[in-house]
Amino acid sequence: MKKNELIRLLENNKIPHQMYSLGELGRGECYSVIPDAGLWKLVYVERGKVSDIQDGLAEEDAYDLMYQEFKGMYGWT
Repeated sequence: MKKNELIRLLENNKIPHQMYSLGELGRGECYSVIPDAGLWKLVYVERGKVSDIQDGLAEEDAYDLMYQEFKGMYGWT
């Protein structure tokens, strides 16, 4: 999905902006989609520690994966 589609879906589902970051590493406890050597990756930041969820992704695939993470967390259908 495109970045603006993901933002719309997250806002429609009332996900606070502090829980995600798109394009740069977020602060605090959040998911971040960030560029990585010409590709993209999804990471989770918790207490300053960055944990890779998946790397080597196309930008749209990274957004899809972030949405799937929130979907699973909140049980969206």
